[in-house]
Amino acid sequence: MKHWTFTSYTNAWSLRQGLKLLNIELYSHSPKTIFVKHTSILPEENDVLFFTEEASLLKYFNEKTKYHFLPNDIKVDLIDDKLNFAHFLETINEIPVPYSNFDRHKVSFPIFIKARHSWLHEKKLPRGFVCKNESEFQEILTKIEAGNLKNDCFFFQKLLLFPDVNNYSVSGFFDYANADKNVTIITSRVKSADLSFSSTASLVKTIPDPDNLKIRSHNILSKLNYSGPFELEFFFDTDENKYYVLELNPRFWLQHGIFVKYFDNIVLKNYLNYSPNPTKFSTEEIDSRKVLWVDTSSLFNPFFSQHTFNVLKEIFKHFLKRYKILFAPAFSTYFKYYWSLKILNK
Repeated sequence: MKHWTFTSYTNAWSLRQGLKLLNIELYSHSPKTIFVKHTSILPEENDVLFFTEEASLLKYFNEKTKYHFLPNDIKVDLIDDKLNFAHFLETINEIPVPYSNFDRHKVSFPIFIKARHSWLHEKKLPRGFVCKNESEFQEILTKIEAGNLKNDCFFFQKLLLFPDVNNYSVSGFFDYANADKNVTIITSRVKSADLSFSSTASLVKTIPDPDNLKIRSHNILSKLNYSGPFELEFFFDTDENKYYVLELNPRFWLQHGIFVKYFDNIVLKNYLNYSPNPTKFSTEEIDSRKVLWVDTSSLFNPFFSQHTFNVLKEIFKHFLKRYKILFAPAFSTYFKYYWSLKILNK
């Protein structure tokens, strides 16, 4: 039995670190794998799969009886379609970001034009487009057509232009059938990777629950009969004083290494049914473990930039506040990846 992942980025590095603690080797057949061991063979029956993006999950979902992975019993039409997920949230009295169907004749600016899917036919789609006026809207329509996409691959969503810190994530492991395996933390984004609206995070920190986000998350996951690793994103609308549900990532997410390092590797242990009596953490224990997660690449890409300076300033500020600093990947691994990738791309 082998254990597989399908990307070579920070998520895969965190997976490898966690599995090494359990004396398990992680494999990938991706030709550009850096962080995990490469092999030319494909996963075989009864192998264990770890997903860090939706494309691979959807690809293998139809063969869920052949392999071991979670989640393996999800409503694909909800998980893979952000518009359908927003509809679902309303049916359970949750609060999605205000939205409407794509209608080129009914547009109120400014608006965010959001992709319904993260991936389509194994092609990564843009998260969406910020649109402030009719001229920009026409440019975006041209981009959509140039990408051989249809308008119904997108929908309209309220444009939320607030600081990075308004972005929250509830993440961990959830099992609707066994509450003993449930463990969650809450993180707040400290700084984005760049200034674009759809940017990923350079820095996130663990925080206490600001407004019953854990209870809301567990309710949503229970209604989905969800079992597996997850990240549920929220966004705080300062004007409306509301925490909107952004989206659900049904997989290992970018910062899951926080659990590997500071919470007994519990997400991977629960994923693998490693122990019949999983480690439990009280709310007080979770809140007392203050962690700042750092995307190591944000310190070097680009180097000596204003962004790098701001990241370093935040790291120092949180260090003084007694936060544990977790670099992902580790510096030595990052530089190995950097030079190896240069060679592979020649």
